[in-house]
Formats: sequence, C-alpha cells, structure tokens
Amino acid sequence: MSRPATLGPGRLICVDGPAGSGKTTLATALAEMTHAPVVHMDDLYAGWDGLTDGIAQLETILLPLVEGSPGSYRRYDWHAREFAETVLVPPSPLLVIEGFGSGAATYDGFRTALAWVDAPEEERHHGHAAVHVPVRHRPRFRRGAEAGRQALTTLTPDPAARRADARRRSLRSETHAAGRVGFPSRTTRQSVWG
Repeated sequence: MSRPATLGPGRLICVDGPAGSGKTTLATALAEMTHAPVVHMDDLYAGWDGLTDGIAQLETILLPLVEGSPGSYRRYDWHAREFAETVLVPPSPLLVIEGFGSGAATYDGFRTALAWVDAPEEERHHGHAAVHVPVRHRPRFRRGAEAGRQALTTLTPDPAARRADARRRSLRSETHAAGRVGFPSRTTRQSVWG
C-alpha cells in the first residue's frame, strides 16, 4: 500500500457496512493476500445492543499501536453472553478491522483506508442468516440488524459510507458461486478498489 503509515509504523484498513453485506469475506481476502491480522467488531460488541461500547473499545486497540505497543480488547462470548478473555493485538505492518462501526469518524486519524461493503437488504438478511445464524437466534439477529439500521442514523452522524475510500457491493455471491471465500478473480480484486 502506497499510503503513509497511520497506526504507528503500521497501516490500518477498516471494512465497514451493514450486517450480512460481506465485510468478513472482504477482510478475509485482504488478510490472505497480505498476511495481516484481522479484528472482528463482533468480538467487541456486548451483544446486539452493545454497538456504542464496542466502537469505543477500538481505542484500547488503536492508541497503544500508535505508540508501537500491543493493543488489546475484551472478546465478547456470544454464547455465554458475557465478556471473556483479553485478546492482544501486536503491532504489525497492516491491521484489518472489519465490522459495522469500524469506520467510525472518531478514529479517522488512525485509518489508512476505509472500505464500505453493501448488498441489497434481501441478500444481506437471508444470505447471512442462512449461513451464520442458527434458527433459534434469528429473531435476535433481526433485532440486531434493526439496531444497526438505527445506528446508521443515530450513532454515525457522518456515515462511513460517505467517507469510504472504496465502496463495493457484496463479494459473497461471487465467491460462493466460485466455491471459495476470497476474491474470485483479478478483475474483481481490481474493481473493489476502483
């Protein structure tokens, strides 16, 4: 990446967007291409109602990394419904943070690049829920998706989608059709950033 370091000696790419849009797919592909560690915002949220506190927890990751020290966060265990262990995030040449809220304007000064991933609502909710959410948890998933929609207007007065360096429709359908996760082709890879 040709942009200057923004996270101490390293760089930070954030992949933001609504639930089920393909953020994890893109972040996984970036990590595979660059060998960068990935932090998932889902690990920072205290359940579906913990968006604000989860976004604030980014500070415990980013501020130490700027100083060249390991950052950390408390991982939320969705099954136990409580915070679990502390996860260390060592300094690295590139860190990828993916998930709704990773593009919060508060942390613009730390970010090297911001990608916004979106997909039609039908694809986001049915596709994501069918793959990732057990049937008994789907009502909570829908409640969380609604909380995310509300957060787009109340928690983010300057939406990340408008500030993104790159915008992309979901990669999920392309990668699943190809039978793998990641970027399906060089052409698609180039279009993500174009």
